[in-house]
Amino acid sequence: FGGVAPFNFPALVFGWFVPYAIGVGNTFIFKPSTQSPLFMQVMGQIFQEIGLPKGVVNIIHGNRSVPESWYAHPKMSGVCLVGSTPTAKKIAEGCGRGGKRTMLLGGAKNYLVVMEDAQPDIFIENFLHSCYGSAGQRCLAGSIVALVPEIYDSFVKKMVDVSKTVKVGNALDPNIYMGPVISAAARKRIEEYIEIGIKGGAKLLLDGRNPQVKDPDGYYVGPTIFTEVTPCMQIAKEEIFGPVVSVVKISGLDDALQLIRAQDFGNGACIFTQNQYYTEKFIADAAVGMVGVNVGICAPHPYLPFGGIKDSHLGTDKVQGKDGIDFFTQNKVATIRFAPPSGQFVAAGREEIPAAQTATQTVRSCVAS
Repeated sequence: FGGVAPFNFPALVFGWFVPYAIGVGNTFIFKPSTQSPLFMQVMGQIFQEIGLPKGVVNIIHGNRSVPESWYAHPKMSGVCLVGSTPTAKKIAEGCGRGGKRTMLLGGAKNYLVVMEDAQPDIFIENFLHSCYGSAGQRCLAGSIVALVPEIYDSFVKKMVDVSKTVKVGNALDPNIYMGPVISAAARKRIEEYIEIGIKGGAKLLLDGRNPQVKDPDGYYVGPTIFTEVTPCMQIAKEEIFGPVVSVVKISGLDDALQLIRAQDFGNGACIFTQNQYYTEKFIADAAVGMVGVNVGICAPHPYLPFGGIKDSHLGTDKVQGKDGIDFFTQNKVATIRFAPPSGQFVAAGREEIPAAQTATQTVRSCVAS
């Protein structure tokens, strides 16, 4: 198997792929991000120190063209990815031609739906972590806050006020809440989206461009909040991958569910409410792979599957849990019959059949076998 990791969570994605693959008997080729390659260098040293046989885990560095050599390779069984949706679709197309299985986690545009009975303190705490943690550079980051009219003005004010308190700077400083984005190109892309939002008619309540930081040597973008955002706007439809929040006004829960259903992505969505009906309806009807209630990051425990639907996930199995085992193994069905001693029969209803010992069992084996 081969796997491609993003820059933002090199250790986590390693844990999603490599232990599952080699634990059931496969070998693995891991391509870390060119922007965060050092973790796998350390893991390579650890593998050597513990005596892992050569060739079980292989590390290869390179650009996005690396997986292209895997599509038709006879010894490659499948490809895993955590990355953007365009990259996931490209790999899915190549693996489709080569007959390889895929586990591809793509982009996201996650909603935080806030109902009239939401607890303000709970929402604000989770809003900060969801939208600004990792500078918004993660697949479960909150991107769109959907507010009902009863609380719209008061909650927007709370969001802006608390966002202004976020300290931006060197993330190694324990007093800093939000560090830089990954590169100059990432900062440029995020700032371009801010300009797109302004030109598209959204109202920029908080501008995160050129934040004041103690150490200016970094690719910094501060908390950014847009209001008067409509679903058809580019900033409401595309993944920005930065600390940019779009606020939309919804008429009620059904309106929020329709917005979530209509978008191309379907990774995660969270609702803030104390109402049991809202909770159950949201869990049942939100068109996403992961749902949160009164939490800002709806990441499941490691023994449960992690992944979305629609353009957020291409493939059948998801990472973690039983899905992780299933992806790296294959079903094998064995039907066994041992002949009975001569002349022996057993009764089965009105018929007599040979007392053959017949059994059918299903076993899972590593794909490499």
